[in-house]
Amino acid sequence: MDAFNWLHLTDLHWGLTGQNPLWSNIREQFFKDLEVLRPKTGPWHAVLFTGDLVQQGTPDEFDSLEDKVLGPLWERFRQLDCNPVLLTVPGNHDLKRPDAKSRSAAVRWLRTPGRFQEIAEEFWEDDESEYRREVHQAFAGYRQWWAARPHCSKHEIDDGRLLPGDFTTTFQTAGGHRIGILGLNTTFLQLGDQIKAKHLACDLRQFQQACKEQDVAGWAGRHNVCLLMTHQGPDWLDDPSRKKQYPAINPAGRFAVHLFGHMHQETLRGFSQGGGHVVRWWQGCSLFGLEHYGDQKKEDRRHGYSAGTIAFDGDQVLLRHWPRAATHDEVNDWRFVRDEVNCVLQDDGGTQLT
Repeated sequence: MDAFNWLHLTDLHWGLTGQNPLWSNIREQFFKDLEVLRPKTGPWHAVLFTGDLVQQGTPDEFDSLEDKVLGPLWERFRQLDCNPVLLTVPGNHDLKRPDAKSRSAAVRWLRTPGRFQEIAEEFWEDDESEYRREVHQAFAGYRQWWAARPHCSKHEIDDGRLLPGDFTTTFQTAGGHRIGILGLNTTFLQLGDQIKAKHLACDLRQFQQACKEQDVAGWAGRHNVCLLMTHQGPDWLDDPSRKKQYPAINPAGRFAVHLFGHMHQETLRGFSQGGGHVVRWWQGCSLFGLEHYGDQKKEDRRHGYSAGTIAFDGDQVLLRHWPRAATHDEVNDWRFVRDEVNCVLQDDGGTQLT
């Protein structure tokens, strides 16, 4: 069958304290697992990386990311006879957060939960807005890295005008089917450490400005299937964004799947309302999640990724997902296996056809 195949990576946090000596073992198992997965889901046409590529958003971290992670990964892809296009959206660790004592009134306003909608129209409509300037400055490292078009230089991508990380792009399968991908920056308000769920924002104008023709319905209609990428899921958006803007961006039936990360755990959700199309939210597991919690500073490590495919069989469009998670024991250390803890899987390790 004619198909479009991808890998979903998220939340690597390259540069995280304590990560460097641990990464090589995870990388080795990850690379071995790609060889296992490729006959089932490859060759992959794209790597969809939904944010938190690095830890603090500095240019040095992005340089090291290419040298230590992405370069070796694409060499592994070549060994597996594929050369996917890298597509990314920024996460809340891919920006350099302004100093906590910043005297900028714009920064203080943007950091204050619940205040964004008071300045939203200026932010979205005024290209010279001081609020927008502060956001662009925070993403300077990400913008510099992305401007070099890492692992996607031969693929046409239309960058959005409003925020770093907004984009649209199109893939055409061997059978002539068109796959549209929209990436949106939902993390631009995380300029401090205390932002919680339901305090972030998005806007239909981000989508509009990432389309050359500025016609969101027309752009979607010119594709057989579309995918949406953000870092945070819809539950992190404030009420105006979640109840008004998000449904305008992703009305049921426009995107086959909304892919995101941020929470470090694989979660698949699908639902419909009033007999309409199914809306799918696929939250990916962190590729390198390392946190400490509690008085005893217990360690919580999570490693995972997934593969997906959209296949065309006559008039049917078939969608499947292969989630992978790392398991650990005291003898074998870490190894990647099918994620049957968070997903219901078929014999080959993938979800059932939808």
